[in-house]
Amino acid sequence: MEYIYKISNLRFSFDKRDNIFYGLSLKIPLRGITIITGRNGAGKTTLCRLLTGLVKGYEGSLKLHNKELAEYKRSILEHILYVKQDLTGNLMGLTANEDLQIWQNRFVEIDTPHKAILRKKACVLVGISPIQDVPVWELSYGQKRRTMLATLPLFMDKYWIIDEPSANLDNIGIKQLIYLLQQKVKARCGALILTHKLKLFENLYAFEQPYDYAGNIFTITDNDIISI
Repeated sequence: MEYIYKISNLRFSFDKRDNIFYGLSLKIPLRGITIITGRNGAGKTTLCRLLTGLVKGYEGSLKLHNKELAEYKRSILEHILYVKQDLTGNLMGLTANEDLQIWQNRFVEIDTPHKAILRKKACVLVGISPIQDVPVWELSYGQKRRTMLATLPLFMDKYWIIDEPSANLDNIGIKQLIYLLQQKVKARCGALILTHKLKLFENLYAFEQPYDYAGNIFTITDNDIISI
């Protein structure tokens, strides 16, 4: 089995006193949907930030594609699409369409008609076509969450890390999210979901088996992580 992340004896704390992780070891498959669950405050978001290089200063080994994260010279986000739990941490544009355009072009590349078509399709998939040109500050929390999730189909080739993806979503939004994850599995690509609402994703596992599912479910406990 091919792994995107290999974590060995990972130790991390913000103040050098209270360890968030101490001796954490974990392998995350490159394909399939891997879920990490745990109570609020267990360290799921901190793990996301460690995996994406946004938090540094860890001890032990944390490898992406068999290369230590500390050795990466260029942005780790070239390999990963990270959708944060915090709404303000993802939304960068004045409208949903502009936000997706920024994600596509990273402020430097030239926009194209083909990219515009992809954005329209993404907005349809998450149900925000009618409000894609409405100012972000006029959107509800659920609409902002859908705008964040609209980035997913734009980057099917990247590994997804999604922190609490169901937050602020209604039942329709959750079904749209599950559909996107199903398409990810069909494309033989992978994603990591961090959530405390494991039950919402149970049907996803029943779906995956015919498509060479390679993920797993883990739970974070005090300073540790175990397979469930």
